[in-house]
Amino acid sequence: MTDIAAPVTPAPVVVPDTLLRIGGRAVPARSGDKFSSINPATEEVVAEIARGGADDIDAAVDAARDTFDSGAWSRMAGAERGRILSRAADLIEQHAPELSALETAEMGKLYADTVAGDIPAAAASFRHYAGWADKIAGEAMILPDVGPQHRFGFTLRQPLGVVGAITPWNNPTVVAAWKIAPALAAGCSVVVKPAEDASLAVLKLADLLAEAGVPDGAFNVVPGLGPEAGSALASHQGIDKITFTGSPAVGKTITSLAGEKFRKVTLELGGKAPQLIFPDADLEASLPWIAMGNFYHQGQVCAAGTRVIVHESIADQVVEGLVEFARNAVIGDPFDAGTTQARSSTASSSTASSDTSRWAAVRARSCSPAAPE
Repeated sequence: MTDIAAPVTPAPVVVPDTLLRIGGRAVPARSGDKFSSINPATEEVVAEIARGGADDIDAAVDAARDTFDSGAWSRMAGAERGRILSRAADLIEQHAPELSALETAEMGKLYADTVAGDIPAAAASFRHYAGWADKIAGEAMILPDVGPQHRFGFTLRQPLGVVGAITPWNNPTVVAAWKIAPALAAGCSVVVKPAEDASLAVLKLADLLAEAGVPDGAFNVVPGLGPEAGSALASHQGIDKITFTGSPAVGKTITSLAGEKFRKVTLELGGKAPQLIFPDADLEASLPWIAMGNFYHQGQVCAAGTRVIVHESIADQVVEGLVEFARNAVIGDPFDAGTTQARSSTASSSTASSDTSRWAAVRARSCSPAAPE
């Protein structure tokens, strides 16, 4: 395993090939169209990326199906699949600075957090599922005899087929790893439609998986817009399962599209549960974590706190403590190690997590006897 402690100097942004990855090749979109990836901190164009559409999804699913049916990956010995996925984990660790720089440039996450957190977690996911690749087994059981006939039954676990994955922009590499690694470990082929706001790290991940030895067609990436490429993937008759992380509204649409074909569906739509603070809470110990739950990654986390419900007897202390955390935030370049808050992913989003007026508003209505909003 490689030591990937955050380097003193962030890695430069090295943009990978911005073409689609289909069947082991980098190819342009059938339409020839592209879309711009915008750095939220500078509002400059990071890259022009091939804009995949329905025809490209068709090609990617076909490539995935051909590879699956050929057995090049689906019937490979589990131990060998595990060895390749372990190699992929090593490569992710080795390229952690590069992947982190791409995430920071595209969607503004702090470089220090990404290189020390998200990318190691992505590598760990691949390494974890690599260990499962040769341990996927069924069961055998003795059944009641029928007359003189002895009977037994057994189950056999086999790879499902082609898995479509639609990944979010806020943690592009690690969330993609959560979807890709188990599917590949099981012997499935995968087609990923990354978020248009954060496609570059996933394209780089495709190159690393190919370098690790994943066969052509077993892993494909089609960047594009949700209503075009995303809808085409979710509704495609050639996939056996779709997995999505994102908003409840889009999750409903994907369920509807996949349901027409009776495809298996996994949705991760976020929780955003409130943080409850009771009178006996140790505020010195808890306030830093409550603040992190609301402010981390500019609040752009599916598990972000978003609401703090406080007993009225300690409301003033909690609000003042959280306002102080907001005042002390260092807003700036996400590549700078001293920055604690950067700009939100899209230019139209507000960095509410660094806005002390947000907490002033909270204070004005905190724990009033009136009915809660």
